[in-house]
Amino acid sequence: MSNLTSLERLDLSYNNVSTLGGGLLNHLRSLKWLNLFRAGPLPRINSHTFTNLTALTELDLGETGITSLEDGVFDGLTSLKKLCVEGGEAVAEIVLPRVPPP
Repeated sequence: MSNLTSLERLDLSYNNVSTLGGGLLNHLRSLKWLNLFRAGPLPRINSHTFTNLTALTELDLGETGITSLEDGVFDGLTSLKKLCVEGGEAVAEIVLPRVPPP
C-alpha cells in the first residue's frame, strides 16, 4: 500500500482480515476514513497499528471480534472524531487522546 499515500477512504468491511500488523497502514497518511466493520476475525490490535494515521477522523472496528487492545493503540489518532466498536468483545476501556482545540 506504499503507493497509496493520497488515499482518503478505505473500506475493508466484510473481508477476512486477520492482522493489521507489519506496518500495513503506515503509508496511508492522508487516510480520513477507515471501515473495518466485520473485517475479522481481528482479535488483537497492537499499539503501532494506527501510529501514522494522523488525518483519520472516522474508524469503524465494529463486529471485528476484538478481544485485546494494546496500551496506546489510539495514541496516534489525533484527528479522530468518530470511533465505532459496537458488537466487539474488547477487554479494555477505550480512552481517546485529548487534543487541545486549535
